[in-house]
Amino acid sequence: LMPRAQFLEDLQTFFAARSWNPKNLLDMLAKYNITPEMLLYRMSELVPQFFGVKLHFLRFHHAAGSSEYKLIKQLNMNRLLVPSGIGLAEHHCRRWLSVRLLREIAAMGPLQNVEEMPVGIQRSEFLDSRDQFLCIGFARQLVLSPEIYSRVLIGFRIDAELKNTIHFLDDPAIPQELIAETCERCPLTPDQCHLR
Repeated sequence: LMPRAQFLEDLQTFFAARSWNPKNLLDMLAKYNITPEMLLYRMSELVPQFFGVKLHFLRFHHAAGSSEYKLIKQLNMNRLLVPSGIGLAEHHCRRWLSVRLLREIAAMGPLQNVEEMPVGIQRSEFLDSRDQFLCIGFARQLVLSPEIYSRVLIGFRIDAELKNTIHFLDDPAIPQELIAETCERCPLTPDQCHLR
């Protein structure tokens, strides 16, 4: 579905842009007639090998009307500490791009076409380690289970190599967030974070 040579050309064009534009990713979905998960998974296969960039891939699910966000899939090539079962009653940080996108799509209701699909980007910095990541993700309703919202995300560790690869990395339009692992382990006070 996504021949390597053609897809690498598209990735080079995408990374060479000087400013962030979500339409570039939506255009790739239309060009290859694929799902967001297929697009980001293919990126996770090729970007480390051909661009030398470390990344992680995450998929979360959220049931309509629920306050839970469940990590369903994880590919972790950059040693990102992703809480996945560290406590039965813990909640993933509500500042994560994945959680924000799931909240947005749940509030939108049924989507009519792919152009309405929320595409998000965020520079995230972990409070404890100070590790920084550029995260890009999609959120959508599952076709066979419309009561379930799915979010897929690819996160690139921000280092010198990434700055040479992704030219829109310093676009001031990209939101920046300080994040933690879970709400229960977060050092921020309730006054500092209203999303808990």
